[in-house]
Amino acid sequence: MKWSAPGFLLAGLAWFAGVALAADNATDIQKLQGTWTVVSALVDGEKSERWPKTILTIDGYKLTLRHEERSDESHFFKLTQNRKPKQIDILGGDEVVSGIYAVDGNTLKLCFQKENKGGRPEQFSSTEANERTYVIFQRKKR
Repeated sequence: MKWSAPGFLLAGLAWFAGVALAADNATDIQKLQGTWTVVSALVDGEKSERWPKTILTIDGYKLTLRHEERSDESHFFKLTQNRKPKQIDILGGDEVVSGIYAVDGNTLKLCFQKENKGGRPEQFSSTEANERTYVIFQRKKR
């Protein structure tokens, strides 16, 4: 079979479109893998002093928080991608911290309710009244 220039060009465009589509359809668990640093953090509507010193590493369904001033914590989590906003449940011993998340390229947003303070947030916000933690992470460059 002989390839013509237009045929070769169309085949190349089809391959490129397939690669781009596959990247768009990557599951969130794949998008979350890696190490993240804190860009900003609010706890009860106030700027947090503790969170900016935290590094988040996600490996599979396990997240590890590395704190500068205390020991590391590791937790397993599960995602629910078919809800809006998307949901995350962080499993910590006998408790589950219910939150929401959004991942867009190299930016990850997490918002969760304080333990024993009600249900899952419905929007990304933190105020004194809603008692939420809202953290924005940036993927750490290799």
